[in-house]
This record gives sequence, structure tokens and C-alpha cells, in this order.
Amino acid sequence: MTPPQKPRFAFERDELTVVLGASGVYALRMLGLYMALPIMSTWAAGLPGATPFLVGLAVGAYGLTQAIFQVPAGLLGDLRGRRIVVLCSLVVFGLGCAIVAVSHNIHMVILGRLVQGVGAMASTLIALIGDVTREQVRTRAMALMGAVLGVAFAGGFLLGPLTSAHFGVPAVFGLAAGLSVLGAVLFEIVVPGRLVPRVGRGSRADIAAATGAKAAPPWSWSEARSLLHDRSLLVLDGGIAALHAALTGLFVVLPFVLKEFFGPLDLWKVYAPVLASGLISMVWASHQADRPARTRKVLRTGSVTLTIGLIGLALFHQTLLGAAVSMWLFVVGFAMIEPVLASLLTRYTGKTARGTAAGLFNMSQFGGAFVGGALAGFLMQFGRSAPFAALAVLTGGWAIALSWLRDPEGITLSTIHVPGLDEARWQALRGRLVSHPSILEADWTAGGPVLVRHWYRLVTEDDVAALLRD
Repeated sequence: MTPPQKPRFAFERDELTVVLGASGVYALRMLGLYMALPIMSTWAAGLPGATPFLVGLAVGAYGLTQAIFQVPAGLLGDLRGRRIVVLCSLVVFGLGCAIVAVSHNIHMVILGRLVQGVGAMASTLIALIGDVTREQVRTRAMALMGAVLGVAFAGGFLLGPLTSAHFGVPAVFGLAAGLSVLGAVLFEIVVPGRLVPRVGRGSRADIAAATGAKAAPPWSWSEARSLLHDRSLLVLDGGIAALHAALTGLFVVLPFVLKEFFGPLDLWKVYAPVLASGLISMVWASHQADRPARTRKVLRTGSVTLTIGLIGLALFHQTLLGAAVSMWLFVVGFAMIEPVLASLLTRYTGKTARGTAAGLFNMSQFGGAFVGGALAGFLMQFGRSAPFAALAVLTGGWAIALSWLRDPEGITLSTIHVPGLDEARWQALRGRLVSHPSILEADWTAGGPVLVRHWYRLVTEDDVAALLRD
């Protein structure tokens, strides 16, 4: 008897190609966005027509249209393929950057930021990585993507102030436009079409035969609708919303705080060590979260850490030491949480609805960014402590809500043999399975068993077998 093969915990070559290629292209786009983040609020405050609220709106406006278009983009990726969504999003984002680069008042800046947000691709990239990676390496895949974005985040925070000091803030947005278009070209080169699951016209068999791509099963409205009833997905959506509300709100206020201590060319002295610590905490947290039993502990630790950081900023931002230590706590906590949330999203969903689920997830993320920016801009009139305190309440509330997150150890894969199963009967059975709120995914290959991923405490293997017999 041949012993069962142990799961492989190392990346396969194709997995690594897609993860690094998609992450690198996304990082190019985000580099331009991150370059603007530490300098935008102080620059926008000096434009004609600027008020504290409009400055906050300019920083957060990108999140509003991102939130609106994430679900349509994710759904389009499920229906028509991931590649076209990624390419179009990069081009539209570049157009928005160009509008901001030529803006001469706060209202044009807000318009450009709104156009930037129409280029919504985060949900599609998360779904793409989830499509091509095995569950054993998916957390590390998301962490690797997060690490690449972390390098872009750090690079943007260091290069943005330097570029703006020498060439002006509009040059930062002009560079961002160029980087986004470059990303579209590189995506075509570095991510081979054979590795991107294709959907759309024609049967799965026809597509696979013609292109060699991994075929994707059909999208199902009943499966997508079931996402709205999954409490764990709702906790993840709330978490990413709170996280990015805090991040965007922080950088509406923080540039004014650091301006009291540093000039533009000296900001690296605080950003560099803080961001390096964040990368280290991200790697550690992702390694821990690969073990399902530790996932919720990592999230709780991160949420408490960043909340303490926000409280520290509310109380001690008047001193350099207090601001620096509090910012360090925030970044370390933030870095621990974000890749784990994205990884859990792909664990808690099946392939055919993963783009839609990622769309809801990223809609929440960027909706949070918009609310955080607008809220911080509004509250700044009451002093710099007020926005930090409000954001701490938000993240602290989510830390409490983590008690409703289901343990990922509760997911199992059942193998069930169904004699006489054919393609026509399978389509009806599959629709029944994936619309069940406790079943995550169902797959079948002609002549083989039915594979079902489900929450075993909520629906047993016998329950699944009964569904297949009915």
C-alpha cells in the first residue's frame, strides 16, 4: 500500500512566478500612491479652496471609488478573466495620477483621486493568487505579496519626500502615472497567460484545450449570495475597513505632526526604522498564521498593538519620542494583520466566488480608507488628538469583534464517491452544495470522487453525502 503523500509546504515554480509577478506589478502602482501619502495632506492644505475637511477628502477620495468598483471588478474577473481587469485598472489609475499632477486647486485634486480609485484591481489580484496557490502556502503567498508591497510602502515613504523636495509634489503624481502604465506592460511579460485561469465564452473543456490554461468552474449567483451570510467573512471585511480607515486617517494628521520635528529630507530618520520593524513583524506573523491554530492569536495581538499605538499618538504626539514610539506600535500591529486577513479570505471562499468575495473585502478596505480620511479631516478642527482617539475606538471595537471569527482549523476536505455521476447531474448538485452557508467549495472530475471543503462542526461529511444523494 502506497503511503499518503505529505502536503508540500514549499512554493512550486508556477505559484512563485504568479505571486512574484502579480505582486511586483501591483507594487509598481502602489509605489506612486505611497510616495504621495506622507506629503499629500500638507501640500493639499496650501492649494486654493482647501479646508481641513477637503484635505481629508482629497486623501480619502481614492478610497471612495475604489470601494464602489471593487465588487464589479472582482465579479468581472470571475466572469471574464483576471487579466483584462488588471490591465484596464492599471491604465485608469495612471490617468487619475495624471489629472492630479496637473491640478491647480483642491477640487481638481479630489477629481483626480476619484479617477485613480476607478482602477480597482486589488480584489482581482487576491483572487488570482488564491486561484494558483495551494492552501498550504497561501498565507505565505499573501505575506510575500505583502512583503513586496511593504518594500514599495517603505520606498514610497522615503522617495516621496525627496522627489517632492527637488521637483515638487505634482512630479510625484506624474511619476506614479508612468509607473502604473509600466506595470501594465510588465504584467503582460512576467505573468504568462497559461498560468492565469480563464473564464468566459465557451465550455471549460474548450478553453482548456485551446489555451492550456487552468479551467475555472462557472460563477454562481447563489454561491456569491451566500458570502453575505458568512459571519467570518463579515469580520474580515470589518477588519480591513477598520485597518485602512486608521491608516488613511493617520496620514491625514501625522504629516502635520512630523512637520514640527523634521524637514522633508529628514523624514527617513523616523520612517526607515519604523517600516523595517513592520516588515519583520509581517514575516513573523505570516509564519505563525500558517498554523491555523495560531491565526486568531496573531490577529488579536496585532489589533491590540495598533490600537495602543493610536492611543499613544492621541496622548503623546506633541513629543518626538511619543510620536515615534506610537507610530512604531501602529505599523507593527498593522503589518501583522493585513496579510493574514487576505489569506483567510481565500481560505474561507471557493474559487468561483473568490473574486466576488475579494471584491467585497476590498470594497470594505477602500470604503474604510475614504471614511478614515474624511473623518480625520473633519475632526482635526478639534485638535490633533481627536482623530487619533476616534480611530483607536474603531480598531479597538474590531479587536473585540474578533471573537466572532471562526477558527480556520474548523475547515476540512471531504472525499465522497457518488456512483453514476455525470456532468449534467453534477451541475445541479454543485449549485446545491456551494449555496449552502457551511460549504466553501465543491469540485468533481469525471470518474473521480466529489471533493468538498466545509466547516465540519456545522455540516458533517455525512450531511454532505446526504446532500449529494438527494
